[in-house]
Amino acid sequence: MSIAFEKLSQGLSIVYVPEAVLSQVAVPVAEVTDEIRHYLNEMVRVMYDEGGIGLAANQVGVLHRLVVMDCTADDAPPPSIQNGQPRNYVDIG
Repeated sequence: MSIAFEKLSQGLSIVYVPEAVLSQVAVPVAEVTDEIRHYLNEMVRVMYDEGGIGLAANQVGVLHRLVVMDCTADDAPPPSIQNGQPRNYVDIG
């Protein structure tokens, strides 16, 4: 189990300035694995819990080049999350 996955199992939360991770260069994601999907799902949860519309992985202390965002119209309800999976989910490799 990677150190990053251990962090995920503890739950992700927003990090704030002056956390070093906010100014470090994130690593590219070569393959969308189950571990990356777990990160994305947890990032979506944190984004909605915090009332946001977008979130980069470094904002939750993860140095992967990942971002989640809600692109629905202003008057549309947020996408539902069922069984930990966003209803509208796209992998970009």
